Amino acid sequence: MRRTFPEAECRFLDVATPQRRLPDAGDDHVVEAAIAGAATHIVTNNLKDFPPNAMPDGLQIVHPSDFVMGIAIRDANACWRALEAMARRSGERGPKQSPAEILEGLTRVYKWTTLAEVLVTQLPDRI
Repeated sequence: MRRTFPEAECRFLDVATPQRRLPDAGDDHVVEAAIAGAATHIVTNNLKDFPPNAMPDGLQIVHPSDFVMGIAIRDANACWRALEAMARRSGERGPKQSPAEILEGLTRVYKWTTLAEVLVTQLPDRI
């Protein structure tokens, strides 16, 4: 990535203080970028390499499923708009899909059945 997109490298902070050591020092840049961008969350499947006690105050680590469910519970329409945006972009690298087909795929691949249930319950006219 350094060769292709050198501007993406973030070296603003030293997050590897004695109180904040990540299990994989190669992930320090993720926390540095989150801090530099004033992020409140890092969304990752790699929870084991981002222990909560190693995070700066105000920065939460969250699994993608939990992140998406939180959005769906607060604003099902926002989730549907995201599915519509993905549907508009579909067909560029694969088959064209409807928002409902994308949701079906997410449910199948990531086991997001609870997300589908929330959206079906809150937006029955769209699915």
